Amino acid sequence: MNDQAEKTDVNTALSVIQCNTSAATFLASVSLTLSSLIGAWIANNSNIFFQSQLIYGDTSATTISIKYISLLTCFLLAFSCFIQSARHFVHANYLISIPDSFVPITSVELAVIRDGDFWSLGL
Repeated sequence: MNDQAEKTDVNTALSVIQCNTSAATFLASVSLTLSSLIGAWIANNSNIFFQSQLIYGDTSATTISIKYISLLTCFLLAFSCFIQSARHFVHANYLISIPDSFVPITSVELAVIRDGDFWSLGL
């Protein structure tokens, strides 16, 4: 009975990690897409996208560039954090699913804690 309970626990842990990996990958894709859109806005020379109604505060050319570069940097940082989170989730998944090995639980816990930290930074 104990082996069955442990197998169920492992399957549950693997399912949760798989869902979190999918979510981290999706959020990384969204972050990269938003970065691309912001880059396209910066590269666009027409004034349609840079109307004063869309931008809060000072609308001088220098300030607009600083605002969009700051947003671009934030989304790229979020992208890299979500990629690192997915990497640590995959590592934890690998550690849990190794058959007949004695991986210390602290190693798995450390991988899950690290991916949670990167997840929080990405958000």
